[in-house]
Amino acid sequence: MVVVAAAVVRRPRRSNSEAEVIEEILAEAARGRRALLTMTASASVWQDRAAVDGAWRRWANRRPPGSVAPLAAAQGRPRFRGAPRIRGWLGVRREPQLVAPSPFEATPTRLVASVARALPDRWRVETRADDQRETGLLVVAGQRWWSAVRVLDADGTERIRTAGNAVPVVHSAIAEMLEADHLLSQLNVAVVGDVVHAGRTCVRLSGTLRDSDEIAIWPADSYDLYLDVEHGVLLRFAAVVDGDEAAVAVLSDTSFNIEIPDETFTRDPPNGISWRWLSAVQ
Repeated sequence: MVVVAAAVVRRPRRSNSEAEVIEEILAEAARGRRALLTMTASASVWQDRAAVDGAWRRWANRRPPGSVAPLAAAQGRPRFRGAPRIRGWLGVRREPQLVAPSPFEATPTRLVASVARALPDRWRVETRADDQRETGLLVVAGQRWWSAVRVLDADGTERIRTAGNAVPVVHSAIAEMLEADHLLSQLNVAVVGDVVHAGRTCVRLSGTLRDSDEIAIWPADSYDLYLDVEHGVLLRFAAVVDGDEAAVAVLSDTSFNIEIPDETFTRDPPNGISWRWLSAVQ
């Protein structure tokens, strides 16, 4: 993957220490997240499978014997400890969680998605791997949701089928970027400067894990983050392994606090697909 370096401008200090500067930035971002009402974005998730796999194995080998399951066992849905708006999904039984299968094992080389969100609990997400003709659809409207798969046949015909047991979900990297509190709490961050990404000025941060037993989406030596402070979301998140970016998640074409028609989330699903209700939290 070729990475084009973005222009970075040193952010003027408003406090006496770097720690105070970071505290101010994160507090401002948290206020922006709380004020966010709606957003739309395009998303892209890319990874170098070999590099991420190697980083995972090195991380696992540092753990006490028996404390980490074999890599093949990591294909299930990991526990996602996101901010409260997403964490609430974890209590539902056999219903969609806003996470993906383990990103270091199951993510295609590149995945693209479009996201529409009206806080706190309405989503529309369309996700597709670059090498597939199928697009996963997930619509959440409060306590109701439906999912389906849109298939583009070789002759150009488009059809809709049920998702079956493979419920489309929001990739964990995208979910963490939208609810950045947990991800930022995992890292010791330093301010690199201001950077313009997708037409928006962000604070560029570099980070390392506070706890070496943790993994921030992907196992890595360090992380590179673009934080949109005004709205409190991450627009770019990269895992750096051996000095190179091994995995990158990017949000672009972002719009914040715009009017999104209700039917985006409430329109009835296609024929053959039914609304489903969230199970009671156990």
